[in-house]
Amino acid sequence: WAQARYFGMIDAEATPLFSVVSATLTRYRPIATGGFEAIGVEFAFFVDPATGKVLEQFRNPYTGELVDIPVGGLPPSKLIIQPDLKFKLGRDVPGMQFDHHIEPPIVRGNDIWFNELSDVVQPGPAGGKEFRYNEVLTMHAPLDAVMKPGALAVQSEVSFTIACSWRPWLKMGDRPGHMMCVGIGRMNGAPESLPPEWVAGMEAKRPQALADPKGVLAPLWDARP
Repeated sequence: WAQARYFGMIDAEATPLFSVVSATLTRYRPIATGGFEAIGVEFAFFVDPATGKVLEQFRNPYTGELVDIPVGGLPPSKLIIQPDLKFKLGRDVPGMQFDHHIEPPIVRGNDIWFNELSDVVQPGPAGGKEFRYNEVLTMHAPLDAVMKPGALAVQSEVSFTIACSWRPWLKMGDRPGHMMCVGIGRMNGAPESLPPEWVAGMEAKRPQALADPKGVLAPLWDARP
């Protein structure tokens, strides 16, 4: 899960926007040729940073326009984690450029850190701007937990920074600038550690997925090649 704050960036000036809470629910299995297959889904909600309430509309500080905010996240999808720790999409997306990999670990005593880098370019609509998304995510965990024989999943603390194009629903048009997001989270965290704002959003908007996350992943998980 992740909890973060978005800012608008124009000429290195940061304008506070909204916050976001999200969680990615993922199942993994080994691939016979090496690496892993990951089937996951992300649910995200943009929230008021003061109250934590899920936002359905937002007053764009640059334009003054009141815009509608959709429920965020990504639909169920497949990622292949290759033996060299580079990721690739489970299906081809025409025009998309995708680079996702994990850098060599940093170890100090019983601490280990991994940087996970994502760089995505999505083509825009006909005649429109492409959407760019860059994320640097740092995971931190105890080294002895990672190296424990038989360990399949280790809880790790997460911090991250995102730089991305303006979200289309902000209706920024051709205005210069981009968005920056900074946040924290937890990988393989216990359910009780999920942000309460995210749980409230799921109860209101996606109750079936909250009650049965495996059911959301089942169609892709059961469709073995």
